Amino acid sequence: MKGYDFHRQKPIGEYIVDFFCNELNLAIEIDGESHYGNEEDDKIRQNRN
Repeated sequence: MKGYDFHRQKPIGEYIVDFFCNELNLAIEIDGESHYGNEEDDKIRQNRN
């Protein structure tokens, strides 16, 4: 995309992000059905960082 190299399902620490660009130091997480019903767990995980 626009000359940047994005990796899918990139492990970062104990997490796996949907897309990652090393040059931009950019991680993209796309929420979907796998997150439905896990909103509280997602909030706890996000607040740890």
